Amino acid sequence: MSLNQAMQPEDPDERIDSASLAGIRPSRGQDAAQSTVSGSALRLELPGDISLRLLRYFLVLSVELHFGRAAGRLGMSQPALSRAIMALERQLDTRVIDRNGGRAVRLTSTGVIVADHAARLLDEQRLMFSELNAIGELTVRPRLRSAG
Repeated sequence: MSLNQAMQPEDPDERIDSASLAGIRPSRGQDAAQSTVSGSALRLELPGDISLRLLRYFLVLSVELHFGRAAGRLGMSQPALSRAIMALERQLDTRVIDRNGGRAVRLTSTGVIVADHAARLLDEQRLMFSELNAIGELTVRPRLRSAG
């Protein structure tokens, strides 16, 4: 689900209005985001709607620096991981890794920045699940994989 979809429920009575967001300030790096006001509803349009799944795949690759090992840790095939990283690069419109012809890789300067932010985003996701679980409001449990 994209941020636009998350912020715009199907029921128009549940839409977030600009007054409810008055105290929210964009964090560093969000100034490229554009907001449009349609009636009383605010929609945030971000360049490149990137899934956390792609960021998770990239983060594992950034640690392993090898497609085969990263794919093994993720429980997926190497070609599927390669396609996912190419999709991330298309969405960002930049390269995040240098491929040296083999399965080993090196992060680009952009890749270092993306890996840093991806780690923080995924930590925030884990924190959110933990807090929801602590108050008994988590109805969908995150799947845990063994660190094999």
